[in-house]
Amino acid sequence: MRSSKVLKNSSLIATAALISTLMIASPSHARPSCPGVKFFGVHGTNEDGPRTPGDEWFGVGESVWKAWLGFKGNNIPGGTSIEAVDFTKTKVDLPSLHWSTWAKFTYQVSQIEPGANKAAKSLANQIWATYQNCGTGTRYVIVGYSQGAWGIGKALRDDLKPVLPSVLPQIAGIYLMGDPAWPERQEWAGRRGIATAAGMGFKDDYVPKAVADRFRSMCVAYTDSYDPICMLKATPEKFPHSFPNIETHFEYRVNGMAEDGGKWLASIVR
Repeated sequence: MRSSKVLKNSSLIATAALISTLMIASPSHARPSCPGVKFFGVHGTNEDGPRTPGDEWFGVGESVWKAWLGFKGNNIPGGTSIEAVDFTKTKVDLPSLHWSTWAKFTYQVSQIEPGANKAAKSLANQIWATYQNCGTGTRYVIVGYSQGAWGIGKALRDDLKPVLPSVLPQIAGIYLMGDPAWPERQEWAGRRGIATAAGMGFKDDYVPKAVADRFRSMCVAYTDSYDPICMLKATPEKFPHSFPNIETHFEYRVNGMAEDGGKWLASIVR
């Protein structure tokens, strides 16, 4: 059996500024139909969104669904419900990628970013709609895998900025898995997410300081392999001719990390 460890990032930034896509109001009373905690799930690349009929993971993808099962199995104050963030699937054949050049690598990553942008915008709109409907009576937990994790980071940095003063106190927890925008840190020996390596991710901290104590971003690392989506070690000068073991990126749903994330979220909302 491989010895393993989980790398956790709880990095932070302050946020400010405005965008014009959201209307600001201040509801203060929850309606009876609003749960105590709403679980927002953001799926990854190659996973179906909520508009796909018959999707067995209800639009959040398998890893996020496993986190939901770990979360809802606990006694959540005021009850809970799940809501899939609404954006369409980005199809990328990850196992067969041949990133033989840096230019090809950055191009392929750029094909994933538009979906992350759509996820960020939809998440911001759905959170704000919940706030307008439920006020301060409903809190939120936000969970994302892969491309969905990238979208959550983008929402926190940009799309949610105009309403952060209102909604930030309602965010009870954030849990990310396999984030392509994992920042580069010296203690991680030059490893960083593929989006960060390609110049599209975050070189600095990426969540508001006010949620530092309720934020986790997880990346799988073993003694003989690591998740290359969030912990790629490559530069334009030293770029691999074949992609590292991509299978590690799919282990969150089977190694217990997804369910453990849901349980962790449940433990902090009580």
